[in-house]
Amino acid sequence: YTPTAVLIALIAATPIALRRRFWLMFWGMLAIHGAIVIRLTALLLDTGFAEPTKKFAVWRPGSFMTDVINRADVILADNPTFAYVLAVFVWIFVLICVQAWYDWRPGKTEELTDGNNP
Repeated sequence: YTPTAVLIALIAATPIALRRRFWLMFWGMLAIHGAIVIRLTALLLDTGFAEPTKKFAVWRPGSFMTDVINRADVILADNPTFAYVLAVFVWIFVLICVQAWYDWRPGKTEELTDGNNP
């Protein structure tokens, strides 16, 4: 998936300590795959699983929800640039959360660098 590859590249290029980068990778992978699940759910609901005329329909939404599902599919699945934008926003969100956690937690013992500098 493109969002996963973009997120890995952004995390690899982030100038932070290695331990923080591993945590950033862990939480980033969880977040990006959660977003991919939402994206694929919108795609599946739009292509038939929420279509009232299909015999294998899992859900029969009303006209408002059908319109919401169609618009979500256009934004999330049909737009090729959304994968890049999604990865950047997930990277920013996870980076802020990981940095905030390291600044907030009690008993900070880790240096801001990898420990190579005195």
